[in-house]
Amino acid sequence: IEAYIGLVPLTAALSQERLIYSPAGVESNDVLYAGDPGYQEELIELTHSLVKKVVALISSSNTAGGDAAKTQSLGRQLLDMCNTVTITCERNDELATLLKGL
Repeated sequence: IEAYIGLVPLTAALSQERLIYSPAGVESNDVLYAGDPGYQEELIELTHSLVKKVVALISSSNTAGGDAAKTQSLGRQLLDMCNTVTITCERNDELATLLKGL
């Protein structure tokens, strides 16, 4: 779950119009895909897919039952997911609905 949560900021970083760094002599994504709506749409779809995967994993883990430590761990992961999405993603109705359902 934590790995999926960790990938969300990566997709947000890759969606920037201009990357803050790039290796000398290498065309980075901001040069190769600058302004390409297809690239942006793929990143949005990937981000939504990651969020949905985390929601599904947390939900299935929560319904399986468990001890207090497991419940506490799931709660922390859920809060981490909410914080990550809030900080790194543009707010829209689909993400709001996903987070609200948690």
